[in-house]
Amino acid sequence: MTEDTTDQFERVVAAIESVTGLSVEQRRAIDVALCRVTIAEPRHAERNRLLIELRQRFRSDNHAGHEIASQLRIYMNGMWRFDRTKDKCPYAAGTLRAAFWAILKQSERLLSPDRIRKIVGQTSRVEMTSQAKSSVGQHQRDT
Repeated sequence: MTEDTTDQFERVVAAIESVTGLSVEQRRAIDVALCRVTIAEPRHAERNRLLIELRQRFRSDNHAGHEIASQLRIYMNGMWRFDRTKDKCPYAAGTLRAAFWAILKQSERLLSPDRIRKIVGQTSRVEMTSQAKSSVGQHQRDT
């Protein structure tokens, strides 16, 4: 958590404490809620934005997370070993390698296909299964 974030939390806590109309239980509930708040680091927000842009290159919504994770792993185990020390992207803008270079510069950590799917806003397998079941149920009602 950054210093600015800490200052913001302290101001929120001070504002809550200054309100006299709240019961002890309400203040405790607010305290618990504030403790659960997570703030995404700017580097993760940028990495997520890059993944969302990259997602648009793949045809299949169902397999984009797997395809991105697989190709990112190949790049990380190969050329990234040489590219990681470079200050400027060594690839032409708009290429997959340029996108992978920018993503790994933001966060040098491999992500699972499921995590990538969540980042890019794809439906999970559970949602797809429930959608399939509901469409089967609709088909059975129509017949």
